[in-house]
Amino acid sequence: MTPTTNMLTAYAMGQRAADRYSDEGCFAREHAMYDDDCWSDAFGCDDVLHAFWDAGFAGRSLPQWTRAWRYGNVPACGYSYNYADNRPEPGVSCAGIGDDRCGGLMVADRAVVEIAGWLIADKGSDGEPLLVGAVTI
Repeated sequence: MTPTTNMLTAYAMGQRAADRYSDEGCFAREHAMYDDDCWSDAFGCDDVLHAFWDAGFAGRSLPQWTRAWRYGNVPACGYSYNYADNRPEPGVSCAGIGDDRCGGLMVADRAVVEIAGWLIADKGSDGEPLLVGAVTI
């Protein structure tokens, strides 16, 4: 899957925000969110657009559409939950990417489910890969 025009726009706006607010330090993201040239309210309501904006802002490459697998279904809310820290993860956690199923622990009450989504640079609390916009395939 290739990124949509909206995804590429979000990425470019993230890059623009990073350029414009690079000297703002820890306040750069906050200031960018009030700049209509660098932020759209749609990004805050759409995990995928937000991930593309974030990648542009952080100077990372575009998120890639990726096949992965996990134990259990994709959560209906669109993200996994970190019960140890009592907070949501920034995406859906995966046990592995692609067809690589070596290693990994067995989860007795959950089936292996193949999924696909946009691979982001953030990792889950246990270091696992995360996808946004994840769907079962």
